[in-house]
Amino acid sequence: MTTIAITGTTAITMDAKRRVIEKATIVFTDDRITQVGAAGDVTIPESAEIIDGKGTLTLPGLIDSHMHIIRGGLNY
Repeated sequence: MTTIAITGTTAITMDAKRRVIEKATIVFTDDRITQVGAAGDVTIPESAEIIDGKGTLTLPGLIDSHMHIIRGGLNY
């Protein structure tokens, strides 16, 4: 199991509250985000690799879902 923590970043969440968290910590375990919150609210596992995210902005991945549908079919 691989655990990575990004600390000190500004995080924008896409939960119902759409929060901006200054000095946030984000913990990833394998390929999943397991914790997101203010620095004092997140517990970083001792085995985690820590990445200094000071001065960065972290936000959810953006997906380009733009497409044109022409006469019932797809137009590429």
